[in-house]
Amino acid sequence: MGLLTTCAALVALIAACARGQSTHHGQGVAAFVRNMHKGKRPDVEVARQAVHDATAELLAYYSNDEQVLDSLVYATPGFAVNLDAKLAALAVQKGGAKKKFVVAALGSSVTAGHDGFGDTAWPAVLQRRLAKALAPFGIEVEVRNQAVGGSEPFPRSLCMSTLAGDDADLVIREWEYWGYADGAIMAPVGGEEGAIEAFVRNALALPSAPAVLFLQLDAGGKSQKTPRLAKLFGPAGKIGKAYGPHHAIGVLSGFGPTFDHMRSTMQHTRTFRTGEKSCTGMNIGDCPVGPKPDGYHDRPLYLGVAEDDPLVKFAGVAGQHGIAKLYINWHPGTIGHEVMGHQASFVVLSTLHRGLAALGLSTEKTLFKKSPLPSPVACAASPVCQKPVRCALASWPKAPTGIDVGDWVDNSTATTRWGNRPTPKDGSKTATCAEQPPRACQGAPPRGGPESQGCFSWKRSCSYHDMKRAFVGGRDDGDLVLRPPPGTCTLFLSEPGYEWSKPVDMANWHAELDVRIDGEPCRGCTVKQAPGAYLQNLLVDVRKHRGGGGGSCDGARVSIAVKPVETLSAWEADTDKKLCGVARNGRCEVTGDWRRYQIDCQPDEANGGVKAKACHVKPGTKGLQRDPAKVAAYVTGVLAW
Repeated sequence: MGLLTTCAALVALIAACARGQSTHHGQGVAAFVRNMHKGKRPDVEVARQAVHDATAELLAYYSNDEQVLDSLVYATPGFAVNLDAKLAALAVQKGGAKKKFVVAALGSSVTAGHDGFGDTAWPAVLQRRLAKALAPFGIEVEVRNQAVGGSEPFPRSLCMSTLAGDDADLVIREWEYWGYADGAIMAPVGGEEGAIEAFVRNALALPSAPAVLFLQLDAGGKSQKTPRLAKLFGPAGKIGKAYGPHHAIGVLSGFGPTFDHMRSTMQHTRTFRTGEKSCTGMNIGDCPVGPKPDGYHDRPLYLGVAEDDPLVKFAGVAGQHGIAKLYINWHPGTIGHEVMGHQASFVVLSTLHRGLAALGLSTEKTLFKKSPLPSPVACAASPVCQKPVRCALASWPKAPTGIDVGDWVDNSTATTRWGNRPTPKDGSKTATCAEQPPRACQGAPPRGGPESQGCFSWKRSCSYHDMKRAFVGGRDDGDLVLRPPPGTCTLFLSEPGYEWSKPVDMANWHAELDVRIDGEPCRGCTVKQAPGAYLQNLLVDVRKHRGGGGGSCDGARVSIAVKPVETLSAWEADTDKKLCGVARNGRCEVTGDWRRYQIDCQPDEANGGVKAKACHVKPGTKGLQRDPAKVAAYVTGVLAW
């Protein structure tokens, strides 16, 4: 069998799986590998045996149930010349050169591991499994968990160098509970398809030309998102046509088709995940398939705490307070994360199998081919797809190549008093986690002490690696001066999320920022805030400020100062606007420029006691006693293009 025939067969196999011509992608690949003619390269055959052994060990953990691990719903033909080839070349590489495989995991609280432990989240599971599997090849594995809880997909989807790193070989994107275009208000991106392409494009543009996988959880089984992605990336899909032949893009489904064989045989009435009541339905996150949520285990291999830790009684059980479940609430439990981490490992090992099979029939050192990006198709009209976007972030974690907001600060005339600090909530958590001994682990049982639920919750909360941070400055901190990178004319500044409502001590970007370009009031600045959202963003158009035209924007100095309103009552009087208004549901809520702030409103009068006609700020609300000296602006990210 010749190399071209082998590659063509692999491509045909992948395409057939996408069309539903194979029961399972992994089963088809496994059968293909088993039935291939033996290659002639001894080094490749040794490597293939090592991969076979690692795969067999993983399968044995699930009693050889390959369907549970086979989460790859679709993969573009470009995998053959990208990740397949890259991994195979790395496996057989000889000499003293360092061998490293880098995976970047992006998303929000699911991937960050919230409600479990940071070290039981699926990226950590992937790290442990792959490090062991690839150790025989001398390959160092680094899985970077770059997720930040409560973060929208944008603008972070445009920050691949800062988040994934320029050396990433594989980027896995989650963001389960967000729309693909959420947060993409910096510029039109072309709807959801445009947002998907903008993410893919920015990832593929990294110097390392990584493969890209979209991870969907699909606990309810059938999902609209997963088949939509597979169709979009398929041979006839808008993005698949343009990128598929030469670039590696795929879709994973954690608990969808992988668990359908269990759904078909599970009892109609089962036990709810907390163990307190019965349940029915196809959602195996809320209503597990049985006492063993993944079908095989009632606890994960790694609990998040040591086996002899007194807190193991919470980590190693399911029930109301335990976390050894498929799902804890909307977040996966430690068993669910273990499944997803093992599924991602299975994808990598299957990919390495295919790559070695092709390499074994070749005399080349590598079959990897780096291809240029095609012209954008779904986001063609968006400036973020027309040229590379540069990105600086204050939040943690960042990749080694990550740029901080402080890296773009201009201190040439005066040193700024703004600084990179955690948001109030994350700052409070940092202080709590630094307590020795922690207050949560003191006191008497059952509520206190080192074996209490409170101590267990403290340990979990302090295990997460993500932290919302920002460049922070107030009235007395003077100017934050930013100098856009050379070749860029537009800056987009964003602030971090604040749970459900925005604290009153956070500056209102509509009313309390003084923005200047080269010392003059900005004539090209717009505060952008999505309907119904509280996050405020600032778009700075340097070219517009300078009167338009095609001249260079290099050397511009953008300064920001916080100018708090004295009181909210004074703001109402000065602007002739009202803080409170009647919402569509008839309730009194904060509206307009102050919407979603933590300000209490009440009706002026009631219409039959049901719906308000007019509203005002509730007397005594803490927003009315707002101290201007404590008001601060939080800049968590800056994009430049």
